[in-house]
Amino acid sequence: SCYCDAGVSATIPLRNRPQGARLLEDAKGGDTVFASKLDRMFRSASDALNMSEIFLEKNINLVLCLSER
Repeated sequence: SCYCDAGVSATIPLRNRPQGARLLEDAKGGDTVFASKLDRMFRSASDALNMSEIFLEKNINLVLCLSER
């Protein structure tokens, strides 16, 4: 599935965004979440740290697809 919160500021924590909340509800242990950039998922270090703990507890992998320019 693809989760995109178009027009929703990334300053809002992932779990408080409509599609972010849906992602967290849908994701199951063993799933992998891919994101194009860290700042598309999390705007603050504290949100990234908090969500990484949640992903770890749920056994959900996070892969950031970084491109070199």
